[in-house]
Amino acid sequence: RNEAGNFTAARNVKKPSIRLKEALLENSIYLPLSIIIAQQRNCIVFKFGAQRHEHLKLIGNLYDQCQDTMVQFYTFLSNVLTSENFLTTFPSIKDLVLGFHLQVDAAFHISRPLFNLNVQAKFDELKQNNITSKAMTKSQEKTFLVSN
Repeated sequence: RNEAGNFTAARNVKKPSIRLKEALLENSIYLPLSIIIAQQRNCIVFKFGAQRHEHLKLIGNLYDQCQDTMVQFYTFLSNVLTSENFLTTFPSIKDLVLGFHLQVDAAFHISRPLFNLNVQAKFDELKQNNITSKAMTKSQEKTFLVSN
């Protein structure tokens, strides 16, 4: 019966996501929340201390849930925040690792939108240079193809 189709009204998630975005921006809590989620992911492993081996499955499940939450939250942030928010608010990878004691993979994941902005800016610059001057040198052509 369910295979034929579900014709109930789809839940509108636009309004709650707008409210969440506004709450995060108005209170400026998106950066602290990002860092806390990434820190909590690592705390899960060390929280149980000596009982760590007894609760291995629970620890694994909690770690996976925290990882999923982290990825979902950062995806949400990358969709709703502007590039100016990322450039002015988020610290460098070095600061995230050394100052906030995040794992390198979490720091890179947080900084991924910054990398995307830098790559896009470089690509646009190379594309504009290609449009203005049709004669490209071999090194410029190689750089353009690598960035593409």
